[in-house]
Amino acid sequence: QRIKSQGDYEAGKALIDKAVELGPASADIRATRASFYAGLGRLPEALSDFDAAIELEPSADRLAALVGTPVGSHQPSVGPDPVNQPMIRHWAAAFEDANPVYVDPEVAAGTRFGGVVAPPLMLQTWTMATPTITGIAERGGSPVERDDGGPLAVFDEAGFTATLASNSEFEILRYLRPGDTVSAETVVEAISDEKQTRLGTGYFVTWLTTYRDQDDAVVGRQRFRILKFRPPGSEPSDG
Repeated sequence: QRIKSQGDYEAGKALIDKAVELGPASADIRATRASFYAGLGRLPEALSDFDAAIELEPSADRLAALVGTPVGSHQPSVGPDPVNQPMIRHWAAAFEDANPVYVDPEVAAGTRFGGVVAPPLMLQTWTMATPTITGIAERGGSPVERDDGGPLAVFDEAGFTATLASNSEFEILRYLRPGDTVSAETVVEAISDEKQTRLGTGYFVTWLTTYRDQDDAVVGRQRFRILKFRPPGSEPSDG
């Protein structure tokens, strides 16, 4: 709605002040408050908030600096359990995969593997953290307590708060066997230029997870790509 009086501007700015208190590192919020300051004729404060908003925008240099940085913990995540037959059996049953090399030791012994192996796409499963159910809704579905946002915080600060999983690619170097212990390290591999999609303006972010066994040998890699975009209705106005 169109603002018609200075009182309206003051009331609107008071609301934005509260939003800034809750999210001081948000380009969208700072830019909005700058507009209210400008409407009130308070140009120094308007320029200050506009400058802050510009600083928070994901510039090419800021994004380039993120490539190669860890996602999540700076330490490798180690699977809570070794590769084991019960989990393999449950996985095969869930996907109705009747390949006996996953569940029948006698049949598997006569194959090129020489014994039971895990389905290759279980690779990610072995390093998944044990979920903490309490508070999972408040965490937006995250199975564990999240850190400060890591490299993706740059996008959240600039208003690209919505996330859509795009695609996942696996590269399998060897099949895992019961008893193997798996660890994983994830880094940002690539960030696209700003894209205009049907969901809104955003960036495609690709991270690379490298999986290793107990001998530190690489057993596989996974590339996971997401779109960080501005939620509908939050695109900056042209005026």
